[in-house]
Parts: sequence; C-alpha cells; structure tokens
Amino acid sequence: MGFTCFLNRVRTRENMAWAAGFFDGEGSFWSNVRNDASDGVRAITASVTNTDRELLDKFQSIVGLGKVRGPYQEQRGNRQPVYRWSVGGHRAVQAVGAMMWEWLGTYKRQRWAEALTTWRAGVRPNAIELKRAQTHCKWGHPLSGDNLRFNGRQRMCRTCDRRRSAESKARKRAREAGSGS
Repeated sequence: MGFTCFLNRVRTRENMAWAAGFFDGEGSFWSNVRNDASDGVRAITASVTNTDRELLDKFQSIVGLGKVRGPYQEQRGNRQPVYRWSVGGHRAVQAVGAMMWEWLGTYKRQRWAEALTTWRAGVRPNAIELKRAQTHCKWGHPLSGDNLRFNGRQRMCRTCDRRRSAESKARKRAREAGSGS
C-alpha cells in the first residue's frame, strides 16, 4: 500500500536526489561499439542491478524511463536473485544522466560523459587512454597530488589504498582473535 501511494507522487527534487544517490552507488553507464563501426552497430545503456525489486520500481517511477526485469539467478555462488532496471538508446541515456546530473558524483559523471562520447564517436575506446584521462577514483577521490601513487604502471588512489589496507588488517586481527584464544 505504501509503495502504491509513492507511485502517485510528482517527480520532486527530493525524489530525484534519492534516485541519483541510488544510481551513484548501484548504477552504471556503458556503451559498446563493434570493431568495425562503419556498419553503425553501437549501443549505449544505463542500468542498475539490485536484489530489491521495490527499490528498482521506485527508481523507475521517479526517472520515468526504462524497465525493471528479472529475477535473474546470479551465476556465482549461492547468491540471491537479482533484478535489473535498464534503459537503452542515446536519447534515453542522455535524459537519465541529465535529470540526475546535479546529484551525481564525479565518477558517475565521468562514466556518463565517456559513454556518450564513445557512442557519438562510434569508435571503441582505448582503455589505457580512458584510465589516463580519469581524474577521480570510483569513490570520488582526486587522482592527483599527494593522493596519487603508482603501483608499477597503474595509478592508484592513496585514500582508497589505505582504507583497503586497514580493512584487510582488521579482518586478519579478527581471524587471529577468533582462532587463537
């Protein structure tokens, strides 16, 4: 009953901010071009995958585009079935990104721009060039100055690297405390 009432609401700034936050955490923009783009075969998509169908239905009702499909059984391990909201086509993906732009983080804004640029150009992007052009990590930290470190040939976010290291050490201490009494 509560969700049905939600569907009757008007698209508000608060709802759009929620949708953008949900997409920022769970969604993705991507484009694909066949090796020989001269035949015009290219695709662009925005999608969100989640185990909670109701959240995806709420997202779809706010943006007013796309469809929720599923459930799909994940191929890896004993996982819950997932549902997927997606929308395809240049105009629809452009509209979804534009309506959420104000609230999207830096990383998703970059992915949206890259997907649109790749689709418009009709050429497969060079992954190395895309990585070099990346100004922020996927969590929004800048890849510059003191926050940038190199691991061989790869640029890494020092903030994220420290967080991963601290989490790994905490898991190790917890394992040792649980088994070593």
